[in-house]
Amino acid sequence: MLHGLWSPGSGLKLWVDGHEGAGTDDPRDPVSAVLHRKFRHRVNVAMPPVPGGPLQSEYAAVALAPPDAVDLLLRFKADDQRIAGDLHFLVHVARGIDRWVRAGRVVPALTRAEGSWWPRWQLSVGERQRAWIGELVVAMPPVQRAVGSPRATIEDITNELTDPIVRRALGDSHPVVQTPLWQGRVVRGRFRRRVGTSGRGTRRMGVDVHRRRAGLGSAADRA
Repeated sequence: MLHGLWSPGSGLKLWVDGHEGAGTDDPRDPVSAVLHRKFRHRVNVAMPPVPGGPLQSEYAAVALAPPDAVDLLLRFKADDQRIAGDLHFLVHVARGIDRWVRAGRVVPALTRAEGSWWPRWQLSVGERQRAWIGELVVAMPPVQRAVGSPRATIEDITNELTDPIVRRALGDSHPVVQTPLWQGRVVRGRFRRRVGTSGRGTRRMGVDVHRRRAGLGSAADRA
């Protein structure tokens, strides 16, 4: 069975427990997309309290930065029996963010990373969003809860997934991503626009900064 754990600062980590996570030959199948990757990372998973049993178990894992995590999570079906409850929870969170995005509940912001200011989308948090976050905190699976503060974890997930979900929804030709703000960055107080940047290039920049911040590279995991 395929499991998932969100690690603040590292992104999504996926591992297989047992032999129930078999994929198919269909390249569109999200489980197969994971199983065909190299499990080159490690994840420590808190175990249920059992007298004399281990407190944690370590598994080989696939690690995905936020943009790749979004592409995967939004492809899972709600009734897929090959994924565990912890991963179902993260799918539920991603779909919830996607609904808020499509309802227009997002705002642009500048985020500091690698000595530059990068334009990113953030969830516009009002009363309904706070209630939704509160429900997620209560519903969080024990394995995810063991990572740290449930509320801080949910806030990290929403902060990291909102931007790639918005960029995914807008696509490469939307007028918003053609504006100068989304085609550059601010370095040492001065705005710099990348020469020849298109909407696709802008989205690529957003993906790259997410991966660098998480210390991950998708190509390495597919090799």
